[in-house]
Amino acid sequence: MQGLRPLYRDTGRRAAWRRLVEAVVPHFVDPTTDGPLPGLAEEWRLVNEYRVLLSEEERRWQDAERLHRAAVEFDRERARPALAASPETWDDAQRHAIRALAASLHELGEIQRERGEAACIEAYQEAFDLCEANSDTAGQAISSFNLGTAFKDIPEVRDLDEAERWYQRNWDLTQPEDYLGRGKTSNQLGSLAYERFRDARAAGSPVEDLARHLAKAADYYEQALGLLPETAVSSRGISHNQLGNIYSDAGDTDRALHHYQQDIRYCDAAGDIYGAGQTRNNAAITLYNAGRPDEAGLYAEAALANFSTFGDRAVAQMDTVKRLIARIDEAKAQGSRSP
Repeated sequence: MQGLRPLYRDTGRRAAWRRLVEAVVPHFVDPTTDGPLPGLAEEWRLVNEYRVLLSEEERRWQDAERLHRAAVEFDRERARPALAASPETWDDAQRHAIRALAASLHELGEIQRERGEAACIEAYQEAFDLCEANSDTAGQAISSFNLGTAFKDIPEVRDLDEAERWYQRNWDLTQPEDYLGRGKTSNQLGSLAYERFRDARAAGSPVEDLARHLAKAADYYEQALGLLPETAVSSRGISHNQLGNIYSDAGDTDRALHHYQQDIRYCDAAGDIYGAGQTRNNAAITLYNAGRPDEAGLYAEAALANFSTFGDRAVAQMDTVKRLIARIDEAKAQGSRSP
């Protein structure tokens, strides 16, 4: 399972991975308590992590937090002797315990960030500090990446300069030959430049400044596509979706639509129904704004179908798309009455 996990993740085989996890759960998890079966605590910890990640993908945040808090307590208790000692004295077993706790705290930060909670900063920072004490460069890189994202996306702590500092720290910690890692960082630097564009637009900045921010964002996303392996379908899809947004803002509808279609292709290949719905909605908005309601309607209806598969977990998204469809239908009716 540990060997198959990165392969299934990076090639977008989510459905196949879910079936594997469901098949092994009864062998390690007590169905009454969700805790480990006798003598299988170590194995339970891994399987519990798989279950948490699947809950996150399916946006079952309450389940994800419930399952993962048990894992954090498990890892903290196991690391307690190492936490009480100096890092210079840690043996291999203690370093392993610290590494596991750091990973667990990082995952808690992920759940909190997805829920828009500023508390994720504390979890990420503790994970980064533990990795630094443990000389775990890869762990530091992961935590610094997500600290950048938290400072970019969480309204309560939003600070684009701090986000850029952490993304740059991540770039420095990532090995040059790690094209996947650096490609993902380029995606985030592109997102940061795009956020600066949106801030500048809201502030009424000159057109030249807006164009500069958009161009910088596009450069980062194109750089990401040059770095990311073809098998990294999720990350490449992000690049294309964001390039679609950029060209949409620049008024180049056809180029925007091209990138949206590429992202939809990647989402469909990865089984990312929610992501496909988001991108189809973006395409529908772009086509509607460009005065192409017939095409916009097709994308909007497809987006609604995607979101509908999530039921109550995507009510807000469905309501947004329904309002867009109403505007599209109105535009079609006005067009049919035109002489």
